[in-house]
Amino acid sequence: MTLKKLLLTIAGAIAVLGAFLPWAAVTFFISVRLNPFQMGEPLPIILAILTLVCGVASILLNVLKEKQIKNIIKIKNIEKLPLFAGIALVAIAVIAFIYVKASTSGVANASFGIWLIGLAGVATIVLPYLKNVKALDKVVLGQPEKAEKKAEKPAKKETAKKK
Repeated sequence: MTLKKLLLTIAGAIAVLGAFLPWAAVTFFISVRLNPFQMGEPLPIILAILTLVCGVASILLNVLKEKQIKNIIKIKNIEKLPLFAGIALVAIAVIAFIYVKASTSGVANASFGIWLIGLAGVATIVLPYLKNVKALDKVVLGQPEKAEKKAEKPAKKETAKKK
């Protein structure tokens, strides 16, 4: 597993965690925080379920190998699925934020569950496209022997070309 895939997997796990954390916080004399399943409305529950689907999909797409994924899902451009999952997570966070503000007439504030979902979505969208992050694909975690062999192979080819 590369470092980039690990970071994207962590972003998916943060999105899954955000589905269960509080989405609305109301403070008068005491502070009350509600997760989407405690709000009693169908829209937050649907958004939380979509968040779980996108988060789990992001985790599986980064943990499983490409051959395993292609055996499970028959989609041509499967490498774009994490991008779509990230876009969906950002959209869910925006919709949830607007819903919390509108349904309580501005009395409740969006809590950290929504912010974590939005952060995970942005990380899933932005991380693969950063220039300096392409070096993260070269960092292999958990298999140092393979990383050392990959580093040795180009050196051998260069010496062969010099002769």
